Amino acid sequence: MQHDRILVPVDFSDCSRMLVSQAALFARRLGADITLLHVVAPPDGLTPDTPFVPDGDDEATTVGQALVDAAWRRMPAYEAIVEEVGVPVEPVVDLGVVADRILEHQDGHGMIIMGTHGRRGLARMLMGSVAEQVTRRASLPVMTVRTEHRPDCEARSCAWCASHLMPQDIQARHELDG
Repeated sequence: MQHDRILVPVDFSDCSRMLVSQAALFARRLGADITLLHVVAPPDGLTPDTPFVPDGDDEATTVGQALVDAAWRRMPAYEAIVEEVGVPVEPVVDLGVVADRILEHQDGHGMIIMGTHGRRGLARMLMGSVAEQVTRRASLPVMTVRTEHRPDCEARSCAWCASHLMPQDIQARHELDG
């Protein structure tokens, strides 16, 4: 099995930095490149085409474009983690349902490495996770890296940690609340 290109989905949570660091070290040992993928999904109740004026801007855009633009501004910090260990990296930002988009990007890769909170029992059954969906549906091997989960964490998965929210996410959610 060839692992010359590894897909590493990131959500910009605090957990993502550790995941990217571990994936980069693994890729270096394999002599593989990394594709860093961040998928943005509009908050519930909004579509990607919903008109939106980001704070501090005079120009209207869409929720989808504002989130994609904000993600591109955050991606270089994660690229730097990979580049620091000498691994070639390609950043990708996409828009849509997170698990579905990750699976759509699996072509051309030898494996997927992604983070998980490592929940067990009823919490896992009730909440599910993006990592679990990808693991079940992927046609590639999926390596999950258990990230720092605190018992007091209320997030459903790393993808739902409040630490990853971009200002545009927060603004859009506030506008939904009125």
